[in-house]
Amino acid sequence: MGISEIFGYLGALLLAALKFAFTPPTMILAGQSITETLLVTLSGATLGAIVFFYGGRVIFDKWNDIFFKNKVRKKFTKGNRRLIKIKHKFGLVGICISVVILSIPVVAFVLARFYRHDKKALPYLIFALFGWTILLTYGSFYLKDTIAPWFE
Repeated sequence: MGISEIFGYLGALLLAALKFAFTPPTMILAGQSITETLLVTLSGATLGAIVFFYGGRVIFDKWNDIFFKNKVRKKFTKGNRRLIKIKHKFGLVGICISVVILSIPVVAFVLARFYRHDKKALPYLIFALFGWTILLTYGSFYLKDTIAPWFE
């Protein structure tokens, strides 16, 4: 294994941690096997979810300690209303499933904001990432085998 392969895997891990949905098709088109794609994508996505979830918890806890020492009535802005509406409409499971549309950092920060004290939040997110990893990897592999011959 050369240095270029190591950097390739590290780049795929970083891509999986930041924009999860692009990693399986990119790795499959680069000629990686299904097993490698599954392992790298799930590892990067899980690592990103853990880092951004706990990082978000720390950020929101510090934010509350610094700015909300005295209990002040909260102002509801348009953005806050939108986030509350999403939380009530989709719930924990819906937010976790939306990880493929949004990105891992966005979903992890939303979970850290609204579900930071819920012990099920991170396991649900990792389970959703596991399911999406399998679907995207096998879907990418299937599409590569069925569509690629059209362009040869």
